[in-house]
Amino acid sequence: MAQPHLSNAKAKFTKDVFASNGAVPVEYQASAWLRIDNGWDEANRRPIEMTPEQKAKVDEVAKLLLASNIQLQVTVKERTGNDPSGWPVALRVNLFPNNPTPRKQESAW
Repeated sequence: MAQPHLSNAKAKFTKDVFASNGAVPVEYQASAWLRIDNGWDEANRRPIEMTPEQKAKVDEVAKLLLASNIQLQVTVKERTGNDPSGWPVALRVNLFPNNPTPRKQESAW
């Protein structure tokens, strides 16, 4: 299998996740945001905001994803043991590009 374009080997769920609730399948929503990593603002406990130039680059990439109908295929595996090829798949989901919504103009005030 080819190397994935994006990955994170230490993802953790913030709550118990179940495939079904009795006989009823449980559905989840998956979302992703493109961003440029500018580091972490410790004082405000959040990522440092992107510059207007960075936001424009991210918007350009999002438009390219939409125009090219590029989807992001996500696989989440449970880490069991040391061999990633043996880790069981917990979730597979495709993320589809959305039509971009215009960014709100920054207030001059």
